[in-house]
Amino acid sequence: MRIKRVWLQDYTGTVPAGFTYGHEAARKADILVQEYSNNSATHGTHVAATAAGSSNGLADYEGIAPNADLVFVEGDNTADALNYIFNYAKSVSKPCVINMSLGTHIGPHDGTSTLDKVIDQLASEGQIIVGACGNEGGNKMHIGHNFTGDTIYTYPLLSNGNDGMTTVDMWGEKGKDFSVQIDIYSNNLQQYVYSSEFFSTSINDNDDTTISVGPDSAEISFAGESSSALNQKSHFLLEYNLNNSDYEIYVNVTSNSGMVHMWNNTDNAGGDFSVTDALGFPLPGYTEGDNTHTAGEIGATANDIIAVGAYTSKNSFTALNSNVTTTTETNGDLADFSSRGPTVDGRIKPDITVPGNYVVAAMNSFSPKVLPGGDREDELVASTVVGGKTYYYGGMQGTSMATPVTAGAVALLLSLDPTLTPERVKKALGDNAIKDGFTGSIPAIGNNSWGMGKLDVQASMLSLEGQVALVNPRNVINSGLSAFPNPTNSTLNISAENSISAVRIIDISGKVMFVDMENASTEKVIDVQSLNSGVYLLEVITSNGTDVVRIVKN
Repeated sequence: MRIKRVWLQDYTGTVPAGFTYGHEAARKADILVQEYSNNSATHGTHVAATAAGSSNGLADYEGIAPNADLVFVEGDNTADALNYIFNYAKSVSKPCVINMSLGTHIGPHDGTSTLDKVIDQLASEGQIIVGACGNEGGNKMHIGHNFTGDTIYTYPLLSNGNDGMTTVDMWGEKGKDFSVQIDIYSNNLQQYVYSSEFFSTSINDNDDTTISVGPDSAEISFAGESSSALNQKSHFLLEYNLNNSDYEIYVNVTSNSGMVHMWNNTDNAGGDFSVTDALGFPLPGYTEGDNTHTAGEIGATANDIIAVGAYTSKNSFTALNSNVTTTTETNGDLADFSSRGPTVDGRIKPDITVPGNYVVAAMNSFSPKVLPGGDREDELVASTVVGGKTYYYGGMQGTSMATPVTAGAVALLLSLDPTLTPERVKKALGDNAIKDGFTGSIPAIGNNSWGMGKLDVQASMLSLEGQVALVNPRNVINSGLSAFPNPTNSTLNISAENSISAVRIIDISGKVMFVDMENASTEKVIDVQSLNSGVYLLEVITSNGTDVVRIVKN
């Protein structure tokens, strides 16, 4: 693992080229002096180490693609982050895979959000984006209802009983408005303290309301539109925050016709639509949520992103302090938390399912919470000493952990073929996915729990190695490529007018026999002694295109 660039979008300092904000650390010394961007968390460290961590003497905890170069971005502007990383990859003439272990449920979930459109625009040949499907598979956070003039009654739960906040995001159909009403009930007073009128999306308006009784308060924000600029669908966004409250907020929805999908985005995750109130009493006639359509925005809903679900590969581990962490989930089975598809427009999600419960990788050893004696001590399973400092490894769970396993696997595939497109990557992973007793029979298009099945990195790589190496004639150029001696029995000297980013040697059956993507330069020396005698194709990718010449190994 080599960290090449770090862009901290919320810092001030050296602004990266092409942007107007943030701080970029572009030299080794600058990156090392930074040490960390957040010493209270470890999510980013664990993700990066899973994808491309070095062994540092502990081979069991090495990342999937330990020789990959890394570029980190921290901040809220995800579209800029994607462009920044791909721009750097282009500047060094290398293919790139971006890991996105993040998500939300605010958005249409149909591939039309602004970020989804950016992802689909950027994902292309040699530019792959992998995203976490989400951890809401165990939550009844979604309701999809086809209205025929009726009204449904819902109770979106908060994470802390009646304290906390949520955003309920609702999306209808094109040309079909719907209306939303809010009721607030006080358990102390045993009566409703507020009831709004039915607020129609056709009004195209918003409002903010604060309700207070004694120490309890509810801050509510309404926003509706008849035709979203994203997809021309009717849309209603409800946000509310309860403070020290005995309130319960009920959300009622009605429409003459059309399907409405809604998600309870409690604390930017997923809260149930419940049929019992905060005191445990049933709510007759209320609509319960389900866990379909829980594949999240950002990580799963774009057309060209590779969305990753999680299964359990380790259901217990023993920490350095001898404490044992366990889960009731079954090794080999789908993780309960792994989000399910489909997208609203009917696409299968996830695309592939990968170990995500539990995964052991490096932790943020600058965080007091992670160090021995800290809040997360029970997660630590191993340590190593580098440069006089002790660094720790720990177990974590989530589709956030499964996604970098996939990103590392895609990096390995790109090392075999830097021209892979999102479609070809999905095919390589899907065609070679494992089906077993846990996945059951999976249709040719996949299913909304497992996608195409369980990731098999080795089989996917072998399938690429065995494919005929296709060369696009439009990319074949003559840029002063020289390869000598030819024939050769030991080494091959390669030079070109432009910087060489990748070299492949392919036998006459199309099998890739050798790949070099290290240290881009105009000259390379390749050791071919291990090749059998015969005729091969030498493919040289430069910043100006691709050359292919025939070589002979004596």
